[in-house]
Amino acid sequence: PKAGGGPRIAETAALQGTDATLENTTTRTVGSTTVTGLPLDWTQMGGNTAEGAQEDPPIRYPLDVAAVALTSDSDDDKLENILDVRDGELVLVGTHGQKITHMGPDFATILRRSLQHYYPNNNNSDNDEESKIQMKKIILRSHVIHTMQGLEDLPGGSLELLELYDNQVQALVLTPNFAPSLQVLDMSYNSIREMDPVATCPNLRELYLANNKIKVISGLSGLKQLQKLDLGANRIRVMPPEELAGLTQLKELWLGKNKIETMAGLQTLTQLRRLDLQSNRLTELPGAEFAVIAPNLEELYLAHNGLTETPAKGGWLEHDFPELIQLDLSRNQLTSVNDLGGETGATKFPVLEELWMSGNAIAEWSQVQGLAQIPALETVYLEYNPIQSSDPLYRKSLAQLIPQLKQIDATMISSNMLGGGLGSGLVIGGGALGGAPPPVSEQERMRQYQEMALQRARQEQQQQATQKLEQQETEHKVDDDSDDSGAENAS
Repeated sequence: PKAGGGPRIAETAALQGTDATLENTTTRTVGSTTVTGLPLDWTQMGGNTAEGAQEDPPIRYPLDVAAVALTSDSDDDKLENILDVRDGELVLVGTHGQKITHMGPDFATILRRSLQHYYPNNNNSDNDEESKIQMKKIILRSHVIHTMQGLEDLPGGSLELLELYDNQVQALVLTPNFAPSLQVLDMSYNSIREMDPVATCPNLRELYLANNKIKVISGLSGLKQLQKLDLGANRIRVMPPEELAGLTQLKELWLGKNKIETMAGLQTLTQLRRLDLQSNRLTELPGAEFAVIAPNLEELYLAHNGLTETPAKGGWLEHDFPELIQLDLSRNQLTSVNDLGGETGATKFPVLEELWMSGNAIAEWSQVQGLAQIPALETVYLEYNPIQSSDPLYRKSLAQLIPQLKQIDATMISSNMLGGGLGSGLVIGGGALGGAPPPVSEQERMRQYQEMALQRARQEQQQQATQKLEQQETEHKVDDDSDDSGAENAS
């Protein structure tokens, strides 16, 4: 700690005795009482006191954290430090050790000097621009940088990737000298509020701005090459069609953990493969928004919304999803998912393998029996629905209902679940294997469980009796062998 406070200073004063302690005290009169030994800073509540001082973190630049020392043969030569920029890449990750607080106004100058050290032929006038090694990637991940600075002097036309993931950047600074060549920009986990500057990056292919403080989607209309867009965990309420309409090459759109109430702007995204709208405020899924994206979607995440039904008419299920492999409808308010399957299940979701429906309001087997018609379905998550607590053999019943399943929740289906073991050969709830169990009374269901338990008890009793008999036969054989051996010795 610097002079003026810190627990170490208090410890030192105590060790040095009363002289050191009184060195910074005085005598004061409080009312009619004289108080001796009060510290001079006793009135600085919350200030720089011995026990409560909090120092500003030290300022560190990239050279303070990751400098490469240069040696010189001449004492007159000036020694300078550089950064490791071999192959035109700077990668400094602050998860361990010291963290950078400032990029510095001379950041670009340091990069040029570093490149010159590693590639001295860069200044050769005989070399064309294409043969020169320039900065292609700058990664300053997990530091405490507040301001993007020193980038305005970067040589143009070379930088392809810029990442300041997990810092404390307040605003995007993307200058025309390097922004047009960027293909990947990752500024996730910062404190950015405006995204307009991304408009200066027309060649962006991947844009990551997750976990910031963005309220409005902007600056995207001209990014014709964009393929991945991540704006998750922000404060976005609206999906503006005018911003999304031009993203005809977009393959992945991640908008989870926002405050979006209505889907919009998807009707031109013909290349979309992955769509994430989980943890928003959606209550319905308009069919018009899926007309264009449904044929190519491979993954669709809609968990943690307010969906109450899956309407086959007028909604998203009026379209076929021939490429959809994974569908997440967890943590909504769905009471039935029969519309996902049924008579049209084979054509609507021909390759669907994983269906997540945990934490909904499904209470009866009749509300999920349509899923048996989805031919490729292998994994179903149905836990935390009322049906789980109402049926003690919930997983076995679901396995019988959908014979093609390989996994229920986090449990792989075993042969015992379908064939041997408890309830082997019995029909749960009166239904046939592979069919939907018809509704039965609670009394009848309990009678079936009792019968299954008795059957298992008989099987275990018979097995124990068989083992006991085998053990007795083994003991008799040992005794006979001992008798024969004794007789031989006597003779």
